[in-house]
Amino acid sequence: MVTPPGRPAEADVCVVGGGPVGLALAHALVETGLRVVVLESGGDEAPGVGAFEDDALDAEVVDHGAGLRLAPLWTSRARGVGGTGRLWNTEVGGVPSAKYLPLDPVDFEARPRVPWTGWPFGAETLAPWLDGVAELCGFDAGLWEAPPPPEAGDAGPFRIGVYPFGPRTAFTHDLPRRLEAASGATVLPRATATGLLWHPDESRVGGVAWRDAAGAEHRLEARSTVLAAGALENARILLEAAHRDPGVPWADAGWLGRGLMEHPIDRSLRLRTRDPRLCPVPGFFGPHRVESGPPDAPGSWRLGRLSLPPDRLRAEGLPNLSVRFTAQAAGAAVLEAPAARSWARRVVPGSALRRQVGDVVRWGGRQLRRRRGVEYTLHVDLEQWPDPRNRVTLGDTVDAAGRRRLAVDWRWSEADEARRLRLLDAVARGLAAAGLGEVHRDSSVPLLPDAHHHAGTTRMHADPAQGVVDPDLKVHGTGGLFVCGASAFPTAGVANPTLTALALALRLAHHLTSTTSASPTATP
Repeated sequence: MVTPPGRPAEADVCVVGGGPVGLALAHALVETGLRVVVLESGGDEAPGVGAFEDDALDAEVVDHGAGLRLAPLWTSRARGVGGTGRLWNTEVGGVPSAKYLPLDPVDFEARPRVPWTGWPFGAETLAPWLDGVAELCGFDAGLWEAPPPPEAGDAGPFRIGVYPFGPRTAFTHDLPRRLEAASGATVLPRATATGLLWHPDESRVGGVAWRDAAGAEHRLEARSTVLAAGALENARILLEAAHRDPGVPWADAGWLGRGLMEHPIDRSLRLRTRDPRLCPVPGFFGPHRVESGPPDAPGSWRLGRLSLPPDRLRAEGLPNLSVRFTAQAAGAAVLEAPAARSWARRVVPGSALRRQVGDVVRWGGRQLRRRRGVEYTLHVDLEQWPDPRNRVTLGDTVDAAGRRRLAVDWRWSEADEARRLRLLDAVARGLAAAGLGEVHRDSSVPLLPDAHHHAGTTRMHADPAQGVVDPDLKVHGTGGLFVCGASAFPTAGVANPTLTALALALRLAHHLTSTTSASPTATP
C-alpha cells in the first residue's frame, strides 16, 4: 500500500530501508501489534533490475594512490525491496545464496593496546536472537556450532568451523510477502528519505520527510524512527540532517561517519596438497549438504573453514581471519568435468556401458589428481580494525533526489598491512604443521580491498564521546531515533555482517516493543 500523495501518514515505527535488516525489524515489530511503515528508496522489481544504473548509488571515492581503492559503490549496494540481498550471487544447489556466520566472542572484546576496539556488551547478549535469525535466513539454528565431521580431521593450530548458506529469496521474496500479508505493515517502494522531522523543544525525532518517484514531498510522523539503510546510507542521512540543522545533538558526534571498516580478501597464498581431506576434492572444506537437511534446500548446505584460536589472537595481538579453499584448474580436473564424462558416455553404445565408461573416466581423473596433488587458492578473509581516518563525509554533488552524495575516504594503513603479513605467515606455518601441504605466496597477487561489507560509520558506545549510538542503538542525546545494522558495529570481526546485524534488529525490536505504546504521546 502506498500512502496517497499529500496526505500525512502516522506510524508507531518508521523504518528507513527495505533491506534484510529493515525487513526483519519491521516483521518482528508488526508481530507485536505495532504499526510499521518501511520506506524503501528503490522499487520492488526482480532482484538486480536497475541497480547498476541507479544514480543514488554513486559516490566520490578518495584515491590515496597506494594501489588499494574500494570498488565503485554500485557494485556493493542495491536499492529496492531486499536491499543488497538482491546482489547476493553465491550459487549453492542452483540457488543464489549468501554465507552466514555470527561474530566470534573475541570480536566483542576490547583488545589490549588496540584503540577503539570492543563492544559495550558481549556475544552472549545477542545469542538469544540467533535462532530467530537462522529461521529468517532459511537454515537450521546453530548450524555453525555443529562439531566438524571426522573427515575434517585434525587441523592442528586452527579451529575448524563452517559457513551455513541461506537463499537470497529469504529477503527478496519470502519476508516481503510476509509483510505484505501482515496487518499493520506498510512497505513503500520508491520512497526516498530526504530528512528527519526534528523537534528541538523535545530533543527528539518525530518521523521522516520523504519523496516519491514523481518528486512529491511527504511527511511520515512516527513515535520511533529507525535508520536501517546500510552503513553508508545511515551515515549519510545523519550527516545531511546535521548539515541542514547544526543544532541536532548528533552534529557534535565526533565519530559520525568515522570508523569505516571492510573485510579485505587476500588471495596470494597457494596450497599444494595430497592430503585426503582436500585431494582430489575438498570434501568438508568445499560446499556440501548437511545430512539432516532436505536435499534440495539451499539452507542444507555449508562450507568448511579454518580460523585461529581466540587465545592466540589475544596473545599475539592479531585481528581475526577465516580461511577458505578454492581449487585451481588442473589437467586432471578436466577428466572429472561433467562435459568429459558426458562425451565419454555419448561415444559408447548402450546406456549401462556409457555410465560405466563415464565413471571410469571420473575415477581416472581422481587418481591422477591424487598422484599429482591438488593446488588451492587460499581465500583469507581479514578483519580490519577501526580507524577514525577511514570515514564517509558529504560530497559536493547531489543525486536525483536532491541529496548530497557521499565522499568515501578508506585506506589500508601500514599497520593493517603489517598485521596482514603476520596473519599470512601464521596461516602458512599452521597449514604445514597440520600436514595439509606446502604453501607458497605470490606477492604479485593484489589484495582485494573489499568484500562489500561496509561497517562502523555510526559506531555503538555507551560514551557519547566515543560513539554515535548507545547500547540500545538510540542516537545519543536524541529521543525517538535509532540506527540498526552494521553501521553500529564498533568492530566487525571477519564474519559476513548480515547475521549479526539481523540479531541486532531482533534485539532492537524487543526494546522498541517494550518502550513504544499505541498512545500518541509515547516518546521512547
